[in-house]
Amino acid sequence: MDILAFIIFWAALFWAALYDSFYRIIPDFVPVILAVTGLILLKDPLQSLWGALIGGGLLLVMALINQNWVGGGDIKLLAGIGTAFGLSVIWILWIACFAGLLVTLVMRKKSMPFAPFLFVAAFIMNMV
Repeated sequence: MDILAFIIFWAALFWAALYDSFYRIIPDFVPVILAVTGLILLKDPLQSLWGALIGGGLLLVMALINQNWVGGGDIKLLAGIGTAFGLSVIWILWIACFAGLLVTLVMRKKSMPFAPFLFVAAFIMNMV
């Protein structure tokens, strides 16, 4: 069951990153898949809840400050990621923001989809 949840979690997150790259939107069912499989992977409902609330909450605060910074799909996506990573979601957000800032400065773009950066940051945190 754990290996199946692991495969589904990473496949859904990868698909969301690709989809966001092409269409600049994250379908609502992806964060639900991440939340369900994340609960199975972390095995601690309280930590999963904290991860979802903190991850989604921090991005929600960013969106409230400036709506051009982050979209609603990114908020839900990070909340779903948080269910699998618990409080480590803070590091995922930090890595994703830092990488996104560097890439946008180097490529001289005003905006880029954020889900690919969340995917890479989650992958890095999974390897640590």
